[in-house]
Amino acid sequence: MKGRRNSSKAIKEAKPNELEAARQAFRDKRVKVSVKFDLEKPREGSSDTIVKKGLDNMLKLVLDSLQTKADSQVKLDGLGLIQDDDCVYRLEANKKPVDRPEQAGINISISEY
Repeated sequence: MKGRRNSSKAIKEAKPNELEAARQAFRDKRVKVSVKFDLEKPREGSSDTIVKKGLDNMLKLVLDSLQTKADSQVKLDGLGLIQDDDCVYRLEANKKPVDRPEQAGINISISEY
């Protein structure tokens, strides 16, 4: 599954059977997760520091959202694409600044390892 700028909208618009098919495909499997963060450069004079955020912290949020439960208190539902991050056997990530807001987004790819 891949997502761009408005990922929550894309996920909501995804066909339920596609999401369920992805859940079934990765159930009890070792997976590879690739994440690309395209981050908008801060405007001159702006205090926005998103480009300075640590890649490790951004990855934690992504991995949490892919799990069945997105928080340690088991209150927030995740996408359920992976049971937990123990099944992630390969993780690739990068971030790069982009010039235009429409270029900003997150691209997430999950495949069997």
